[in-house]
Amino acid sequence: MLRGWDETPTEKADRNKRFRRELGAWIQTFAWTHWVTLTVARTRSPERLRQMFDNEFVRCATKLTQGRVSYAFSIEGGALGDQPHLHALLAGTAVLRAARLEQVWRHGLAHVREYDPRRGAANYLVKDI
Repeated sequence: MLRGWDETPTEKADRNKRFRRELGAWIQTFAWTHWVTLTVARTRSPERLRQMFDNEFVRCATKLTQGRVSYAFSIEGGALGDQPHLHALLAGTAVLRAARLEQVWRHGLAHVREYDPRRGAANYLVKDI
């Protein structure tokens, strides 16, 4: 049977909330090292922001660490003139200081902090899913 066809709006909202909570809990099980927020100075589409993150930021971080950099990310904004910005959790970047990672981003503001699982970044990452 297909789920969702006979759900009330309240049941659907509860299911979505449960899904986000479980996804956040699963994401938190990984060994993240940094929490990142990236903005752009010029208007970019969410897809272009994703490409810049993947092809420039992560690629540069990978070169600096000389190892694999894993990540989970979400993009907020981008609708009705709202400038998109990106939140990400990084793994494999423990050898880098947050300030060095901030220098990698040349397209706007970068805010990088060491990951602390008690601060709720994993749940924040999935809040709009």
